Amino acid sequence: PRTDQCPPPGARFDECLTITEQFRTLGYAKASLVFNDVSIDAVGSWQRQLERREGVRPASFVESTGRDVVESFGGAVRVTTRDFAPTPGLTLRARGGADTWIDLVESRAWLSFTDLGVTVERSRGQYLTGSRALTGGAFSELEAGLPFGLSLRGGGRVGWSTVDAPGDDASGTVAVSQRWLPLAGSGGVSWKPFDAT
Repeated sequence: PRTDQCPPPGARFDECLTITEQFRTLGYAKASLVFNDVSIDAVGSWQRQLERREGVRPASFVESTGRDVVESFGGAVRVTTRDFAPTPGLTLRARGGADTWIDLVESRAWLSFTDLGVTVERSRGQYLTGSRALTGGAFSELEAGLPFGLSLRGGGRVGWSTVDAPGDDASGTVAVSQRWLPLAGSGGVSWKPFDAT
């Protein structure tokens, strides 16, 4: 959605910040494969977000323009086995998979002096060109079916997340580079008495 501000908070009555372009594009593909013992689902996606802004300050003879583009690429794979019965009264099913997504940023800004007819590109845009964020993880889960409608589930997930942004000396922006490896586990018990045989 557009977020025009005419005037922006704290600005003169004749100043205006306008969103002149705002586009979002999404591509998505999914494939499913079924074999005797396992099924595999795979998903891939691409998203592009483009925004262009224009700020006008007539009393100062200044116009500022900004253009931001974020490209997002991602994919996920999920594998599920069929039910196995190693012994009477016990069934086992396993699930697992992985997913990862990355965002790439391009951001530029220009400053125009309308009384002089001069336009200069600023050292950075609203964001920092070359910034990127990566997130994802891999998981596995085992489910055991027991007599009398009981089932047990347990699993875990290891994740990864990174954020990188270059510095910009002209604006006093410090570079950022962070890494995280979150871990998570889960477990559960369920009972379906009406399904018990």
